[in-house]
Amino acid sequence: MQRTLLLLAALLLTAAVATAGQLVEGIVYLRDGTTVEFTGRDRIRLPRGRRGLKIVRNAFDKKTRTKETIPFERIDSIRSWAPYAPQHSRKFLPTASQGWMWVYFETPHLQACVYSKKGYDIDAKGGIRFRQRRRFLSRSRVAFYLRKRGDAEWFCAGPTDRNPTDAFRKRLARYAADDPALADRICRSSSIRGKTLRMLQDYNPQKTR
Repeated sequence: MQRTLLLLAALLLTAAVATAGQLVEGIVYLRDGTTVEFTGRDRIRLPRGRRGLKIVRNAFDKKTRTKETIPFERIDSIRSWAPYAPQHSRKFLPTASQGWMWVYFETPHLQACVYSKKGYDIDAKGGIRFRQRRRFLSRSRVAFYLRKRGDAEWFCAGPTDRNPTDAFRKRLARYAADDPALADRICRSSSIRGKTLRMLQDYNPQKTR
């Protein structure tokens, strides 16, 4: 009975901090090929900027709780989730140009990410949220970034929170110019910005060879 109550308390606390975007469960994939899992009583703090990944051991016990940091440059990627929704995991990449980015989708030919300057939250149901500081006529940056497989540099496709325009569609079409059929579909799209960008899931330059 006591163990059940302790587990329930831990789950309730975890749900609260996950909603606040502070601590979540996850797996860290290191550049040396090893992985480290943080579940049960261990947690990770969602990263932002170019900061190292902060981890908390025994997160629910003040007496034995310890904190560590895994350096930014040692990490290949992380996959994290809210404890109540492990089926909705979210992947994050540390990039040299922008810092931590959330992977919007990836295919054998292309990666699409979202960069949020102020960081990220994962709510208790597994949904992703972007932290933003709103000011008069401005807000902190949240933008789409693209990278073709084999490329070193990321391409900025533009902000995530604006209505799609012809300029945005043309920018994506030029990026996918080596897949002419897809580029034409993008130009003719009338979908919202996120759905238009998701058309790049069909990107395959090999179809033209």
